[in-house]
Amino acid sequence: MGFFGPVTELFKIIKELVLWLFAKKRLNEQRKLYLERCLSHTEHLGEDWVKDAEGGQTKLRLDAAFVLVNLLDARGGDMTLRDVLGHQRCVVLQGPPGAGKSTLVHYITRVMASALLPGNDPSLAERRLALLPHFPIRIPLKSYDQSKKLIALALDELENPLAIEQLDILTKKGAMLLLDGLDEVAPQHFRPLISEIDLLVKNHPEYRFVVTTRITTYRVKDLAPSGFVTYTVQSLNQHQQDQLLYRYFRYWSQTQSSVHQETVPVEQRVQEFRAAWNKIRRWPAWLRFPFG
Repeated sequence: MGFFGPVTELFKIIKELVLWLFAKKRLNEQRKLYLERCLSHTEHLGEDWVKDAEGGQTKLRLDAAFVLVNLLDARGGDMTLRDVLGHQRCVVLQGPPGAGKSTLVHYITRVMASALLPGNDPSLAERRLALLPHFPIRIPLKSYDQSKKLIALALDELENPLAIEQLDILTKKGAMLLLDGLDEVAPQHFRPLISEIDLLVKNHPEYRFVVTTRITTYRVKDLAPSGFVTYTVQSLNQHQQDQLLYRYFRYWSQTQSSVHQETVPVEQRVQEFRAAWNKIRRWPAWLRFPFG
């Protein structure tokens, strides 16, 4: 017994170590899958399409065509998304339909997921958003009905690459909760949702929060008690419009080059389109095609 006792204990320790290593390997694999799905589910600009000469359709990639909009604070001061996220833990982004709220959520998700994927540059989040990488949790609020917790909705959106217990482990050092579409929540579920958000803010000081909503339906007092600061998404200025047009046509010409011989320079396409664009550039509803 004197000999076999220590040996048995040693085998138990080795077994526990091997099981722990397998569990860690599995968790890393699931983490990678989750982040990859974050990227694939935010790859394009909403449901926006460009028809080609053959009647086909080309979906615009966010990384190729997206232009970052500016924000207004409560005093009317001009702010960048980087400024806001770098200084505020809890943020509401409000704006009219098509102003770019959901696309900003997609952008933040992509930056954080890219920075956290193995082999990528982790400084990406700090350079673009003035933050260290936070585990992104994007939650479309239109499906909220109190039957599931918010975190479960995020996992459902990505076809459940992680269990909730695994997500708890991965977010212990910090997470970015991106709650998209507060205005889309049914009235009977609105107050319970506000209460759930408030609990998350209080119980998880390591989390950061971004909530999007239409400007006509949001009241600042709804989330202000939980520490949320509200910013308004601005319309594109002239320089941003030119940027968008250039990226839009550059991407379109690149995607069509394998099918059609595109001979008109991108700069000429931009010049030809600018006159018509200037007539509608102040109409938020028309801006939906590049923002989703």
